[in-house]
Amino acid sequence: MTHSGLSVSHNLELQGGTFHVRLAVPKDVQEAFDGRKILSRSLGTGSRKEAMERRLPILHTWKAQIKAARAGNPLPQDWQDTFAASLETVDTVTKWSKAARIGVDVPLPVPIPTHAEMQEFITGNPELERVMKGLVLKASKEPMGQFKLSNQIGEGFKSALAERYGTRYTPTPEQRDEIKAIAADPGIRKPRSPITTARLKKFREFRESRGGAPKHIDQQMGKMERLSEFLKKDGLPLTFDTVDTWLKSLDRAPATLSQYLMAGTAFWKWAMKWRLTPLRNVHKCFHAKSNPPPKILASCLCRLSSQPGNDGV
Repeated sequence: MTHSGLSVSHNLELQGGTFHVRLAVPKDVQEAFDGRKILSRSLGTGSRKEAMERRLPILHTWKAQIKAARAGNPLPQDWQDTFAASLETVDTVTKWSKAARIGVDVPLPVPIPTHAEMQEFITGNPELERVMKGLVLKASKEPMGQFKLSNQIGEGFKSALAERYGTRYTPTPEQRDEIKAIAADPGIRKPRSPITTARLKKFREFRESRGGAPKHIDQQMGKMERLSEFLKKDGLPLTFDTVDTWLKSLDRAPATLSQYLMAGTAFWKWAMKWRLTPLRNVHKCFHAKSNPPPKILASCLCRLSSQPGNDGV
């Protein structure tokens, strides 16, 4: 029975001659629905037959939202790579900060903010400005204080990154332990495979947009996924030697290796044209070679790991 004394059948309730679809929100996810216990929407009809049809997509959406609320916001598939890369950037910036104090030029992987940008940031964060001034003043009174402060700030940023992964997403208990472990022990951070899930997804979308045969695309994707898994398994970087080792480990006939070569070539050409700085001479490695040796593929593919991306993947 409802509060008005009317029964609800098939998630329908007749109110003033118009049917409404209703769904009870489970208690464990009510907070995600602004505390609502019931979801209700008018179906704009007094016909039960029409209402039975119109309720279905609405119920489907609500149930999907409830399921998503229960699942939370899971970590992205490549979260370890992204997290480790962010920590490495913090380490590099920390080293740059200390080197700059003694006049040593160290390459910085992120843009240096202008004075105007810094002023705008400080103006918008008065509490942070107050804290930083206090830390700088304290550091100026201690031997090597400025260098210690750079380390302190770096560690603070890394702690904040770890906390962000724990609050922005909904990691499992095992993933929370892994977040802490990666943040605490640099030795756990394995080299990133530049053949990430996100890049492979974009590569597939590109191939499909060009009308590639689904079976051929699946085969190419599978070969690149196997290379990425090979690198991830033992935390190997993408280098000339690791790709060559992988190809040899396949123990396949030359004709089959040639298919792996073509898959790598297709991925590489896409990466150079659409994501990364073009390397104009790379394509020469593949011309006039119907069955090039594995090391040619290794030589060309490994350069991907040293090229900066520009689209966030």
